[in-house]
Amino acid sequence: PLTIKPDVGHVVIIAGGPAAGKTSFAINLMLHAKHIDWLYMSYELTGADFAETVCRIGNITDITNPEQRARFNSMVRHIATIDDTVIKVNDLESVVDMIKERNGLNIKGVVIDYLQHAPAHGSNATEKAIAIARALRSLSKKKRVAVIALSQVPKELAGDSNEPLPMSAPKDSGEITSAADIQL
Repeated sequence: PLTIKPDVGHVVIIAGGPAAGKTSFAINLMLHAKHIDWLYMSYELTGADFAETVCRIGNITDITNPEQRARFNSMVRHIATIDDTVIKVNDLESVVDMIKERNGLNIKGVVIDYLQHAPAHGSNATEKAIAIARALRSLSKKKRVAVIALSQVPKELAGDSNEPLPMSAPKDSGEITSAADIQL
């Protein structure tokens, strides 16, 4: 069984190269950790893309079929999804409150996909990374949620080997990796 302790306020960075399966891994994690209400904040996938991924994972071939639709709904009832690319990471604290108020979900896990697309304050990549890092840490501590942020690694660093990536591998990592309690 999958065991996660989201009340500790941890930030986890999942880094990997293009098409490495970061998003599929995170969606699988949310689907299998049904004891946690999740917020999936995507700066890359649309809601339709998310639903398509869930259908692929759940072997749902016809969402219009009432049985398959019911199975889909039971798979995602503990997940709130947002694909609004203008929401800044530092606004997610308010979003968590809004979801609880509107949907009754008590969010304890937040997945941010994918970090480099997240809008942030700052005039350059370093300032934006610092703003994102602070916002991730604040979100995890103030809302007592586990934050899982997906991060792209440049192709040249990802390579084809099974060698571990250096902590500095995520693009524009700077402060972001130092804000992480765990980096995968």
